[in-house]
Amino acid sequence: MKKAGKRGVSLLLVCLLGLLLPWGGVAAAAQESAGLQEEASYTWSDGETGYALLETEEGLPQDVLGESAAQAFSASQVSQEDPRFYSQLNARQKACYDALEALDISRIRTAAVRDGYHQVLVTVEETAGVTMTAANSRALYTDICAAIVALRYDHPDYLWLSKMRYGPGTRTTGGVTVSTGQVNFSFFLHYDGEEQEMWNQAGAEAQAVADAIDPAADRYTQVKAVHDQLAAQATYNEKPAEGREESLSHQAYSCLVAGDAYEPVCDGYAKAFKMVCDLLEIPCVLVVSSTHMWNNVLMDDGDWYNVDVTWDDSNDQQISYQYFLVGSQTVINGTLFCRQPDHVERNIWQETSSALNQVTFTYPVKNHEAYEYLGQDYPALRFPDVKRSDWYYGEVEMAAQMGLFHGDNQGLFHPVQNITRAEFATVLYNALGPETFVSSGEGFTDVHQGEWFADAVLWAQEAGYVDGYDDGSFRPGAFISRQEMCLILYRVWLGQTQQETGLEEAPLFPDDAEISSWAREAVYACRSLGLVQGDGTGNFRPRDNTRRCEAARVCVLFFQDSPSVPSAA
Repeated sequence: MKKAGKRGVSLLLVCLLGLLLPWGGVAAAAQESAGLQEEASYTWSDGETGYALLETEEGLPQDVLGESAAQAFSASQVSQEDPRFYSQLNARQKACYDALEALDISRIRTAAVRDGYHQVLVTVEETAGVTMTAANSRALYTDICAAIVALRYDHPDYLWLSKMRYGPGTRTTGGVTVSTGQVNFSFFLHYDGEEQEMWNQAGAEAQAVADAIDPAADRYTQVKAVHDQLAAQATYNEKPAEGREESLSHQAYSCLVAGDAYEPVCDGYAKAFKMVCDLLEIPCVLVVSSTHMWNNVLMDDGDWYNVDVTWDDSNDQQISYQYFLVGSQTVINGTLFCRQPDHVERNIWQETSSALNQVTFTYPVKNHEAYEYLGQDYPALRFPDVKRSDWYYGEVEMAAQMGLFHGDNQGLFHPVQNITRAEFATVLYNALGPETFVSSGEGFTDVHQGEWFADAVLWAQEAGYVDGYDDGSFRPGAFISRQEMCLILYRVWLGQTQQETGLEEAPLFPDDAEISSWAREAVYACRSLGLVQGDGTGNFRPRDNTRRCEAARVCVLFFQDSPSVPSAA
């Protein structure tokens, strides 16, 4: 099996940024307004509009072998509904991405050529009217570049994006330089004008792989079929010759088109794998370290896993599954996957100049453990945003079965969002309230009949479980703190059991002084009931907001397991 000796050059962005010696007055003005050093510049003008172009190119330093173990595997949550890097862009970046994505290769190929680059002008209204101060210029160039980077990773089939120059159009009037709303995207075509034919051929080969897979098969079987086919038809390119072979080894084309002289390195495998998964509508993203590229795949259990076809492609034609659907903390050859130097995740935004602002792209959070195949697809998740590997999965499922909690209009639970006072009152009502409720008196000034939470809040008020504020309001949208939650549950416990004593005395929390006097008895009562506990340092953090997943756990314990409170199940 091929291991550390391979050349794992990834599609990371190495920006050769800045402006060289200005060409013409417009470029000089743009350089001055941007506050950039005279590092590199490529300029173009039509007599009215000027473009000072920066450059991006695929590439990766070969002397960097990963990062420290402390930096291994730290990524934010990525939307499972749209895992594309596009979803992480701001509005202006998305507009630039959309314009670049819409460019047809035939238009690029036939565009005017300057300094070896095919230059295409597009209108992006969101870039218009920017006064090109130093800060504004950096932000605008950053947004255009971020769009290029995101598109490269979302569309690995676009092999014409590998080397580009880009910049906004500007006009200078009265000494003030303003962007026009035009963007110059310039492309260096490596393959002598054959890009369109090669793109079509690679797409056809990817479709052929996808078509050979049973559409009725479970996801595991489909993903395994893609993995096996690509490993079977490709051979890792140990030493690609410079020029066309070297360039193509980093493209999906080299892995998808079997039987020719071009073979892939790691990014060729990973891009091909993503192309086929995209055709099968299996969520898949490209992931990079300092030296390598592989894939993340969303499986039917609702979790993301790592797939590294490169390292599973053996020289002896015996396909390995050592790196197939593994978790971030799967131990392989004595080392956690996420701490192997070639698998330490790295932000796809890598720039070597101070000309741009930093952009942070994140990857999906992976299951710590490897995927477990059941022989069929897992049952659909009740809430797509509550995964089986989440610590709160069981509690949220039970809370839903008990009728305490429900999802939103899209069926999402939003487990890490803070729960509001109105939502918590509704949980109580779902557990203990009558089927119908008519208020017997005046309620809170900010709770009105007809609102989705009105009956629950007014019922909880009349039952004596919740209070309002001095101004007569309830503040239904305010978040409920940990100590407020304890007070409400303690009141419910007292009301249900008619018991004020019998709870065990317990040592004080280290942050007892932070607990409000009106909540202290309730907090310690809830700890005695086994509903709450301290954090890793023993502190209770009474004033912290309560997340929905935490509230679900507490409420399940309270309404199901407490021997003194009737079950709501």
